[in-house]
Amino acid sequence: MISPIYKEPTEKMIKLFDAVAALLEEGADVKDLKVIDITERAGIGKGTAYEYFKSKEELLLEAQIYYFDQKVKWLCRQVGKAGTFSDAIDACCTAIDDMLHNEAGMRVLFRYALGGMEEGSEKRRCEDNEGMDVFFAGLVKLGRQDGLFANSDDEQVINTLVTELVGYGITCNMWQKRHPAVDGYQEFQKKNRAYCKKAIRAILETGE
Repeated sequence: MISPIYKEPTEKMIKLFDAVAALLEEGADVKDLKVIDITERAGIGKGTAYEYFKSKEELLLEAQIYYFDQKVKWLCRQVGKAGTFSDAIDACCTAIDDMLHNEAGMRVLFRYALGGMEEGSEKRRCEDNEGMDVFFAGLVKLGRQDGLFANSDDEQVINTLVTELVGYGITCNMWQKRHPAVDGYQEFQKKNRAYCKKAIRAILETGE
């Protein structure tokens, strides 16, 4: 298995990841999904999948990592272009919203990740955090430039950002599950973003 975070996966691996996303987006159940379903959709022999992945669960996990990596790279570019810390947090929330609601395939994988892996499946943390380190370092730098977080060290800032941004994603996901018709989501989204920013500032201004 090769974790694709800031490493280039092979063309065949990307085809497998895209096949997973497409099948899940079409309504395939994670429990019922088989490796042969994925390889047939990708146009790749079943044996090839096992050259890269030990199991279906490992393939699904790596697909999550791959698509999340693509979004992290996009976020790093957005943070680099952001004029303020607030702009950068808006970009983060937009990325989460896209993964949950707008981008075909990615939203299923992202929701699957938020819900946790299936019971009994492999659980593994990605060991290569380079992309996330670059991303959060950029956010911290923007915050400092805006005169924020004087009472908090970098570790406190990053921990708070992770907590609040993950919380934003979870609450958006929960809202959409409770409201399948998505009526009123934009208003909820706007309020949730404002709360996320307010919570980050409130926590870090105290330095506690």
